[in-house]
Amino acid sequence: SELLKKEWRDFLTQWRGAGEMTCPICVESSKLTAWNFAIMPCCGGTMCWTCLRQHAEAVIDDARPEMLCPLGHCRGLLSDTLVLNA
Repeated sequence: SELLKKEWRDFLTQWRGAGEMTCPICVESSKLTAWNFAIMPCCGGTMCWTCLRQHAEAVIDDARPEMLCPLGHCRGLLSDTLVLNA
């Protein structure tokens, strides 16, 4: 359908125009897109979704009471919706 074609064109345009970014946690480089990097609402910092997911799993496994931002300069609380998306 035309809607699906438009969505793919938009996706490809965003992907091609995206610059590279390095995750501050794992130091892996990837394209700076919403599919690869999460933007922390507490501080505006970015990290890859894989690191955010691993951080969330570690907090849950350790039974810590709060999910804090893993970026060293922040330590704000992460929202449940961000954690669920990871």
